[in-house]
Amino acid sequence: FTEIVQLLVNSAGNSDAVKRMLNTVDAEGDT
Repeated sequence: FTEIVQLLVNSAGNSDAVKRMLNTVDAEGDT
């Protein structure tokens, strides 16, 4: 999972996108 995050971060380079993704993962984890 961490590897995927790193790849996305490296590709996008947008803290906004990372924040959004983390929020999505958080929501899925809570459900």
